[in-house]
Amino acid sequence: EPSVELKGIRTLFKAQPAVEGIDLSDSQAEYLTLLGPSGCGKTTTLNMIAGFLHPDAGTIRLAGRPVEDEPPFRRDIGLVFQDYALFPHMSVAQNVAFGLRMRKVDKREIERRVAEALGLVQLGHLGERRPLQLSGGQRQRVALARALVIRPTVLLLDEPLSNLDMKLREEMRLEITKLQRLLGITTILVTHDQGEALAVSDRIAVLNKGRIEQIGRPVEIYEEPSSRFVAEFIGSMNFLSGTAAEAVAPGSVCRVDLPGGALSAVALHGTQQGKTVSVSVRPEHLRLAGAGPGVAGELAVSGTVTQHVYLGETTQVFVATPSGETCLLAVSKREADRSFPQGATVRLAADAEHCRIF
Repeated sequence: EPSVELKGIRTLFKAQPAVEGIDLSDSQAEYLTLLGPSGCGKTTTLNMIAGFLHPDAGTIRLAGRPVEDEPPFRRDIGLVFQDYALFPHMSVAQNVAFGLRMRKVDKREIERRVAEALGLVQLGHLGERRPLQLSGGQRQRVALARALVIRPTVLLLDEPLSNLDMKLREEMRLEITKLQRLLGITTILVTHDQGEALAVSDRIAVLNKGRIEQIGRPVEIYEEPSSRFVAEFIGSMNFLSGTAAEAVAPGSVCRVDLPGGALSAVALHGTQQGKTVSVSVRPEHLRLAGAGPGVAGELAVSGTVTQHVYLGETTQVFVATPSGETCLLAVSKREADRSFPQGATVRLAADAEHCRIF
């Protein structure tokens, strides 16, 4: 039975749809991420699961129980906010104990469970401190302990790491994932950070304008985007405009003629001969023609190297094509210097399995 199930969820803000018919099912112990740009409806969806907003239509079930008419404190959820929302006048231990006190749990049991929760987040020695005496990362751990101590059916995380610096964010990301696996707790994360979503999720739901554009495992979302929106939103993507050289059925490979060359690509929805299409290909899948597993005479696109951007582990190479579109490649610094000197004319190829037609 799903821990969380949404059916036909809709809600309006000022007569405008904020969420337009979301269907979602989250199985037990799964880490699901709601990912999308600002205003796409992800936080609104989380707030409806939490009980802070009431849907105008649709049903919400937690562990099989309909809860859309129940207040937040009856929903058995743990919630971690972006700004931690800790009580400044209470100690760390009192903050963590708050939900248990509200539930009238026995005093000795509260002490035991607070000690256990603080131990889980490695803050057992700081129980007497006030939140303002802690670092941002420590405050985030207290908020997490407070959410976990009630042993919720579902843990909801609303952009919990956005206030932390990059290194601390990556450390906390690993810790939350480790805790989630250890406790086997169903977790729903809201974020606009693609790297975070790809790193922690069992599945990702990409939202756009109040609807789910695509839901799937991180590798599916990244490697096999089902729409141009998902392809553009997740990671870096090159789009090259051209003409389909043949009519093909959905899922078949089609040759696309481009200004300055041609590429083969998978036509997800099929295509007609002569139709204007876009070919998408990730920077890491582009290479010099003849430098990969491709056969002699492989399809390729010509262009001129205009710029290098050094990023440490990779170097971005920008190539201007005859149509005026720019291709981005991700290669090592050594390969950039050797194979893509600035001003050089190059031919770029990619295997058809890594190219999509939209």
